[in-house]
Amino acid sequence: MLTPYAITRAGTEAGEFSDCYGRTLRAVESFGLSLLVGDPIDAECDAEGFMDTVALIHEHACCVPVRLDDPLNDETAVRRLLETGADRFTRLLDRLTGADEWSVRVEAPIRDHAPPPAGTPPAADSASGRSYLRQRRRDLDTASGIHPEVSDLIAVLSHALAPLARDTRTLPAKHGAGSLALLVDRDRDITPSFRAAAADATLPCMLSGPWPPFSF
Repeated sequence: MLTPYAITRAGTEAGEFSDCYGRTLRAVESFGLSLLVGDPIDAECDAEGFMDTVALIHEHACCVPVRLDDPLNDETAVRRLLETGADRFTRLLDRLTGADEWSVRVEAPIRDHAPPPAGTPPAADSASGRSYLRQRRRDLDTASGIHPEVSDLIAVLSHALAPLARDTRTLPAKHGAGSLALLVDRDRDITPSFRAAAADATLPCMLSGPWPPFSF
C-alpha cells in the first residue's frame, strides 16, 4: 500500500522529501508526471505530518496536492491514476505554478431565530444583471449549506480581494459557515487588503495561509 502526497512534473527528486516518520518518499512517473508516494500512514493520527510533507513539496516544486484519503494499492494503481488524469493534471500544474492558496473563513451568525430564507436577495438593484448574478451565487451557496448572511459577506470579500487573486472559490463549512479560497501569486501577502475589506464585517472572519493549493 502507498500513501500519495502530491503530483509534480516528472523529474522531481523524491529523495528530498520524507514522511512524518522520516521515511523517504519515492516518485512513480508516467505521462510526464510524477506522483510522490510513501509508506502507509494513519489518516487520523498523522494528518498534521502529512500536511507538513505536502507543504514542503509545495515549497520546492509546483504540485497538485493529493488529499489524505485511502492509500493506493501499488505502483500500477499510481500509474493508472496519472495516465487517466494526465491532461487535467498537466493543466493544473500550469495553472498552479508560482501560486499559493489563502483562505478566508466566515462564521455563521449565532441567533435564537431562524436564518433568513435562501431566496431573500441582498440589497441591490433587482433589475440589473449584476443583481441577478449575485442572487444566483447566493442561491448556490445556500443550497450547499452556507448561511445567507455568510454568503453575502463572502461576496463582499471576494469582490474586494479578487483583483489580487488568479482565481477564487466559495466552499461550504459546517454549521452554515463558509470559506473563500483564493489562488494568489507566490510571495504576495494579501493580509493588509483583507484587513481593509473586513474592517466593517458583521460576522467573524479569519484569514489563513499561505497553503498548498488544495482547493483548486
